[in-house]
Amino acid sequence: MPDKHTSDFTQCVADHRMTIETDNGVHRSVYFGRPGQGTYHFRLNTWPGHLCISGDMGAYVFSRVNDMFKFFRGDKVNLGYWAEKVQSESRFGSGVIQYAPERLRDCLVDWLKDHERGESILADLEPYLTTDYGQDEAFRHIYEYGDGLEELISDMSWRSHSEYTHHFKWCCEAIVWGIAEYDQASQANAA
Repeated sequence: MPDKHTSDFTQCVADHRMTIETDNGVHRSVYFGRPGQGTYHFRLNTWPGHLCISGDMGAYVFSRVNDMFKFFRGDKVNLGYWAEKVQSESRFGSGVIQYAPERLRDCLVDWLKDHERGESILADLEPYLTTDYGQDEAFRHIYEYGDGLEELISDMSWRSHSEYTHHFKWCCEAIVWGIAEYDQASQANAA
């Protein structure tokens, strides 16, 4: 069963049409969008060793192998591995990863569950567990609170309080979907 993100993506591209603008070996430019509209449009450009996705959901440049369509071809998205291959990330859409304060809050709740003042400590720190404050600011307030929370910060430093951005996940889905559409059209033309 597809997850919510995948079904949302599928709805976004349901009416998209593909236009192959350039197709010369690993030099490609393939546009996907709704005719007459720019909503959720994207373009896949490749050149030796690189793939760039750009459009309505931001832009990312990846580098790994000579033919990047081969690298991304398949039906599974591998966010962690693909994030390592990003050479340039969108300044629009929060890039590849973003601070996730709810993850930090969950760690804090778990750590404080046996603390006699756990609920009041959490209430005092709650204002700093939002996207208004970055992770460093939240860590500073937790550390400065005292009450043994200094130990928590050293214990939490190895944990990830980040997540992949919606735009990055969407673009990775678009790459896989776009290459599958391109492959299907290429096979139909070869027949």
